[in-house]
This record gives sequence, structure tokens and C-alpha cells, in this order.
Amino acid sequence: MATKDMILKKLQILITQEFDSPEQAFAFFDEDGNGTLSKDEIKELLKKAEISGFIRSMVASALIDGYSKDGNDSVSWEEFKKALDEIKH
Repeated sequence: MATKDMILKKLQILITQEFDSPEQAFAFFDEDGNGTLSKDEIKELLKKAEISGFIRSMVASALIDGYSKDGNDSVSWEEFKKALDEIKH
């Protein structure tokens, strides 16, 4: 099964190769423009990052559970940025 570090690394590769900035990537996947990434939007991000379809839903749930601190079942820019900051450490 994919590890957290491997998934975060794939996200980093996607963001650095496909987008000019993390903000641009976040805005691209925030399809409804509400300033947060829903579970479905996160699954699209994971799909683009080549995370297996089998685990994509579990990973999206884990990202929301791990980073969404306001309990709204979505990830805000600030919460998304915290996940990306973990990649750099």
C-alpha cells in the first residue's frame, strides 16, 4: 500500500511539474471556486498525481481527516499548505 510520504512526494512532483505554484494547483482543483477542496476534488488531484484508484478514496478521506481542522469535510488553502509543508521537511 502507498505510504503517506510516497503520496506526498507524488503530489509534490505533480505540483512542481504541472503548475507554476501550489496556489495555482489548489485553484485548478478547486472546481467550484469555494476556496476549499472537497473529497471529490481531492480525488481528482490524487488521480492526476497517479495515485491508484483503489486507494484514492481512502487517501482523500485520510487527507481530510488529517488536515481539515474545522470539521467541514474539505481542505482549505491553509490546510492544503500544511500538507505541502510536510513534504519540505
